Amino acid sequence: MNFAGKLMVLLTGAVSLICLIIGTMLYSQPMDYVTPKEETPKKVATRIDQAIARTNELLKANNRAYTRWVQESEKVLDLEVEQHNRREFYRGQLELVATGMLDGKKVTDPVQELTRDAGTNMLLIDKPTGRAAVKINPRKNAEAQKVYEDGIQAAVKKIAELQAETQMLLMEHVAATLVINGAEVPAVVKGLRTKIKEQIKIAEDADLERTFLEDFITNRRADSELFVKRRDALQSSIEQLNEYNKKKLGGQGN
Repeated sequence: MNFAGKLMVLLTGAVSLICLIIGTMLYSQPMDYVTPKEETPKKVATRIDQAIARTNELLKANNRAYTRWVQESEKVLDLEVEQHNRREFYRGQLELVATGMLDGKKVTDPVQELTRDAGTNMLLIDKPTGRAAVKINPRKNAEAQKVYEDGIQAAVKKIAELQAETQMLLMEHVAATLVINGAEVPAVVKGLRTKIKEQIKIAEDADLERTFLEDFITNRRADSELFVKRRDALQSSIEQLNEYNKKKLGGQGN
């Protein structure tokens, strides 16, 4: 086969492939080249018709809203009355818990338990007082807030007084410590301990001196006693001599 024959075969194959692709495209995506005719002509609404239709829709919506408002208005009124009553109840309870008084009158056991309606689970507001008291322990009921605030203020005042007393005692302790131990500079103030130590030192020195001089004092006493004995003996001898001389001189005169 020559070159021309081969070329014709290739061209035929390419054209066949292109026709196959075009046929596949037309089969998978058919095109509607003809516009079908409408069975009934479509009526175009004017602006007036559109406005009337819109107005009718709004009237229906208004009627529904008005009906709903009429149905809910009574509930809203009841809720507003309930809200006012509950506010008054809560105001009284807050006053009761804070001051222990309701409308200017003192109430026994002002802190009382709140009860709920079993059906609505809302607080019952029909009894401002007369409910069970809240207990802080099995034997004591809770007091009003003012009682605890007064107690706290009294405790704060007592703490301040005790702090002032403690400060005074600390100053007295410092003064007593100064009296006992003395100042840091001994030459300025001598404390009792310093004076006691000095007296003990003086007593120890005196005892050592006494011990040291004990032999000398003993010997001096012995010498003193011997001297006294000798003096007495000499005095006795002198007296005897005087008596003898007197007798002798008297005998010569006779």
